Amino acid sequence: MAAGASRLWPHRGSQCWRLLPMLSLGLLLGTLGQSLSGEPLNPLDAPDPATAEASASASASAENQVLGIDLSALDADGLIGPPDGKRALSYEFCIPTGELQTKEIKDIDPSAQFFTASRGRIGCAPDQTLVIGHTHQLDFASILQQLASLPYVERIIESHFE
Repeated sequence: MAAGASRLWPHRGSQCWRLLPMLSLGLLLGTLGQSLSGEPLNPLDAPDPATAEASASASASAENQVLGIDLSALDADGLIGPPDGKRALSYEFCIPTGELQTKEIKDIDPSAQFFTASRGRIGCAPDQTLVIGHTHQLDFASILQQLASLPYVERIIESHFE
């Protein structure tokens, strides 16, 4: 071993040798089903990879239920339509009327416009504000996913300006 190289196991000059008897004693005295601190181990507390995957899948599924727009129809610029007639896709959703929600939406979606007097095609309630945005912006898919994950956004649909 080269001079100055560290060893994986402590050598006799190290103070770590003093800990080895205590560690050995702890391992001998510990019983099966206990953590090193003596707490009982519950196998049900261990993270289950299948459960974690199902939870992530359920979250994505919930966002897909909120998001009523087919993102696969959009190109990288957030445009839809034939090559000679591409256009941005406008979307609408409702939020509770209030400054906190309005600010949160503005922080997520720079294209968002707010309409308190209009119910929109989506049918906002009188205590809700209609929000209309569009996909012709950077990271439009991420923006829509963030909006869909907000607890107060129930549905996002395409806006046809009827």
